[in-house]
Amino acid sequence: MLEQDETVRKSIFKRPIDTVVIDTIDEVQRILIRERLKSQKHEAMQMQDWGWLGSQMQAIVSGVRNLPLNGIFNVHPKEISDG
Repeated sequence: MLEQDETVRKSIFKRPIDTVVIDTIDEVQRILIRERLKSQKHEAMQMQDWGWLGSQMQAIVSGVRNLPLNGIFNVHPKEISDG
């Protein structure tokens, strides 16, 4: 629906939509991980799962970026120390 022309989006949503906000992208990632572990019947992410996750995240970000409207991603920063 978000890929539609501005006029079509307005008729679908009953108001103009010019921005989509993903809050938060890390929650989207957690959902993907949870679903991947369930579908693969794994207790923890395996090497191939991380590759799959990277592809999924790239597709989501690219998909929002390519929409004919503004895209905003909120992310929770996390500091990691590797001693």
